[in-house]
Parts: sequence; C-alpha cells; structure tokens
Amino acid sequence: EGMSIPYNSNYTFAWEQNDASDESFSMNPSDNSLPFFLPNKGPLFSTVDPTLEGLKRYFPSMQSLLNNNYSTEVDDYGTMLTVEKLPFASRELNMRLIVRTNDPYAGSLNHKNVEFFVSGSAGPFRITSQIDSTIWEVGSQQEIAWDVANTDDPDSVNCQTLDLIMSLNNGESFDFILAEGIPNNGSYTFNISPIPPTDSGRLMLRANDNIFFDINNGNITIQNNNIPSLVLLESSIEIQLDGDSNEIFSADITNDGEEGSVISFITYPGKQLISQYDFSDGILPDGWSVSTNAECENPGWYVSEEASSSYFTIPAFDGYYVAVNDDACGNTSDGSNDMLYTNSISLSEDLFELSFDRFFTGGFNQTFHVYISTDSWNSSQEIFSLGYADGNEEWVNENIPLYNFIGETIEIAFHSNDNGNWASGIALDNIFLSVTPNWISSSSTGIINFQEVESFNYNINTQGLSNGTYHGKIVIEDAPQNLSDTLQIILSVVDNVSIHKNIIPNKYMLEQNFPNPFNPSTEINFSIPKKEDVSLIVFDILGNEVKKIVDRELKEGKYKYKWSGKNNSGDKISAGLYFYKLRAGPFIKTKKMILLK
Repeated sequence: EGMSIPYNSNYTFAWEQNDASDESFSMNPSDNSLPFFLPNKGPLFSTVDPTLEGLKRYFPSMQSLLNNNYSTEVDDYGTMLTVEKLPFASRELNMRLIVRTNDPYAGSLNHKNVEFFVSGSAGPFRITSQIDSTIWEVGSQQEIAWDVANTDDPDSVNCQTLDLIMSLNNGESFDFILAEGIPNNGSYTFNISPIPPTDSGRLMLRANDNIFFDINNGNITIQNNNIPSLVLLESSIEIQLDGDSNEIFSADITNDGEEGSVISFITYPGKQLISQYDFSDGILPDGWSVSTNAECENPGWYVSEEASSSYFTIPAFDGYYVAVNDDACGNTSDGSNDMLYTNSISLSEDLFELSFDRFFTGGFNQTFHVYISTDSWNSSQEIFSLGYADGNEEWVNENIPLYNFIGETIEIAFHSNDNGNWASGIALDNIFLSVTPNWISSSSTGIINFQEVESFNYNINTQGLSNGTYHGKIVIEDAPQNLSDTLQIILSVVDNVSIHKNIIPNKYMLEQNFPNPFNPSTEINFSIPKKEDVSLIVFDILGNEVKKIVDRELKEGKYKYKWSGKNNSGDKISAGLYFYKLRAGPFIKTKKMILLK
C-alpha cells in the first residue's frame, strides 16, 4: 500500500511488476514448450490498469484468496493463463507504485520502486482451521490454527507476532480486530467478544511486522442474540449556508440496546418519494394508456386483484396490481406488443430512480422491457429487460437509476412480449419514482458497542443551488439486524449569486467590495453586458486560490455575491489581505480587500 504527496481524489494508481528475466517462460501451465514461470527470477504477475483505488494491492488478488486460490487465472480466448503467482523460492521481488495525475492539459506521473526479499526456507504460511463453514456464538471459546512454516526463524523472516482480523462482509473489508500481537506459534485460543451478527464472516491472520497473511477457507456465521437499538441523538437539524458552500457536518448515534449487542452501520442519502402508483383504486393512473395486438377476454395490460391462470399463477401480493397474462389469452393471440405507457414526467437536476415490484417467471420465452422516451416516442432507449434467466416464483423489487435523464421530460413504457409463443406474462405493482438530492452525500461506516456513541459525517454542497429552503435526509442502517433511523435535514441557502432584474449593463465592471475592511462578510458586485463564462475567485497574497465563488456561464446582467470569509473547504480563513479576480470573456480585473480579526 502506498500514497502520493500531494494526493488528489482524481489521481489513479497501479502496482506494476519490475522484475526482468533473460529466459523465456509461459503463463500457461499446460504449455510444455516453456517453463511455467521461473522459480527465482522474472515477473510473477501482470500489470493491471490504473484505478482510483489502486494504491493498495493484494498479491494475489483478494478475490482469488477468498476463492481459496493462491494464484489468479484469466480466460484468454479459451486458454487459461496464470496472471499472478506467489513465489516459493528464495528470490527478490521488485514492484513499483505508479501515480498518474490525469490532468488533460498538464498530466504527469511518478513512481517509487519497492524491493522485497523472499525466503525459500519459509512458507507457505497457511491457516489450517476453519476450513469448512462454521458457526460461532458470542461468548464462546474458539481456536485458530495455522502452519507457521518457519516464518518465526530469527535468522530468516523473523515474524514473532500476528494480528487476527475479521471481515463481516465476505472479505470486502477486514476491519474488525479480534486480537493483536499474538505469538506466531501455530495456534491461538480466544473468547468471541461482542460482534455484530453476520452470515458471511472470514478470518485474516496477518504478520505484525511483515507483509504476508492468509485467509481461512470456510465461511463463518456469527450469532449474537443480544438485541441492539439504534438511536440518533438528534433526529433533525436546520442548517444555513451561503451559496456555493461545501461543508462537512457530523451527527451522533448510540446503541441503547441490550448489553453485549453490537451495531454495524452504514449511512447514505435517503430517497424522497415523488410519484407512487399502487393501483389501489383498481384503475390505471390518470394520463396512463395501454396498447396491444392481443384479442382475448383481457388483452394486454389490465388492473386486477387476481390475474392468474393455469400456467401463470401470480402469488397474492398487495391488493390490485397491473398485469399481462399471455397464457390466459391462448396460443392464437398476439402478445408481442403489449405496451403500458405513463404520462410525461419532468426530472429536475437531482438523482431520480424508478422502482417497482414485479412477478415474472420468464416461462415459455416471455420477455419484459422498460423504455424511456424524451421526444414523445419518436425515439426511445431501453433501460431494463428481463428474460428466461431472470424468472422467479415470487415477487421481486427492481430499482433502475435514471441519472442519464437529469433535467429531461420523459415518458416511460413497460413492454410485455410473448415473442410469438403461447407464453406466460408479468405483473407489476408499487411503481415508484423517487429522488435523492444531489446536494447531500454520506457514506460513513462504523461499529457501535452497547451504550457507546459513534459519529458519522455527511457533506452538503450548495453549489448551483438558488436561495431557498431544501429538505433532505440521511439514513443510518444496519440491514442484517433490520435497524435504521433517519436524520432529517432542513437546508436554507442564502447569499448566493443573484441577479438584479431588469438591469442590463453596457460594459464589464467589477466593483469594490463593501464593506472593506470587513468581518465576517462582505458583498462583491460585478456586471457583464452579454452571456459569458464567468469566474470570480479569491486569492491570498501568495496567489493561492482561497475561494472559487463563481465558475460557470452567466447571462448578461448585474450580479452580487455575499462572501462569508470561508475557503473552498468551508473553513473560516485568517485575517489579512486578499485579492478577488473577475474573468468574463475578454475582461479580467483584480481588486484588493482586507479581512479583519
């Protein structure tokens, strides 16, 4: 694992092999014409593409280890090639970490070489217990065993202590510490302390002062019968921010359940329900329509409480639903073009999602499709489909992001197609349109023991928001234990860049801020005579950017902005001399201002 200085979230990283060889070898274990890798020289893994998360690399890949493999294979057009292989002989192992800035105008890269020494007299280090799936109860005594494999030799690897770590999510992350600094002697007995219940636990035994580790083979189920209770210490909060602010806030939660209980939580922005169609009144919603080529008692889509037939039996669900039953229409009816259309729906700049419950078996070549049109069905785009492999014998909930249609007016069509066969059908219910505000984000995780308090962070970015009041929420959830709570957020945006209506200036102008000197805030006014790409930026005396006030296209007009003396991170800046620069088309102007203590 490495890091770059400076670090930017747009940088990409990749660990690359840096071992050369003067002998040919093969990555194909079935190739008898060349040796399968070389025991003491040459590369042992292939270079992978750079990624945002590439600064950490497990060797071999974590997915291979979780599948109980100590090498990684890929299918190269029918030939299985090994692209990662652990060394089992004395040798050097050279790698380098490469960072790329990905700046399209002035991109650069850098790298750092790392050299490891592999001892042929030590290893392979392996966990030998928990090979098969097992169940652990909180409070029980368990033992883990491993093959030391000479890794404790003081004249060689010399690893004397290990850490025992657990993953609660099938290896996605190993972050629950069971024991630290245990002797590297082949076995360790311990009591299971309070752990959140899980059915997808895995163990990692990791060298305390080296880089080698191993993961057990079997799945571990943790049973914790102590009941937790997730409680927010504050259920709602009112926040007032300037326009174009970007600030991080925190809130506290506690576990007020039974002693020994543990909560493992995640946070995410909550959805707001915009439209809900549950067919509870037994008819199609206003503005919806259907079309079909079928000829039978109930052709195409229709609303019913019971639309089952002999070979398409719909389980009871929630009263009325909308369905197509091609089976009931028989083998002479054309069910290839059964269409259900919504009315027009205008999407704002937020993140919209379409969801619905569906019963679909996929029987007899039945398929289902969802389309969206932005031009009254002159053209359309398929966004979702179901075929034979997607069939179920129960109702299933589907969620479809509509992020590609932000700001558009759309219409949605649901298409049931029998593909020329005497097929089955489909039923839909609870067709919802929900939105996640794009000005709020949160992705915290954490563990809360009995009566402990834990904090989580959430970010609010008001860039592009007009003055006004906005409502959002953060959901705190422990899904495996069916726990959740919601923090309601009321956001007031003030002092955003605003335009003086009915005033069209005839020249560019940047006015002196007022008041000046100022504390804590000041107002900046500027004018542009025509539509331009505009930037208004505050700099310190060294020329470093402090606050980007405006960076977007503006129409002609006279604008004002009230700056509260905060930087791009939302922090209050220190007193002193600052400069603010307006750039609008050919116009560039800079003025001074002073922030007082």
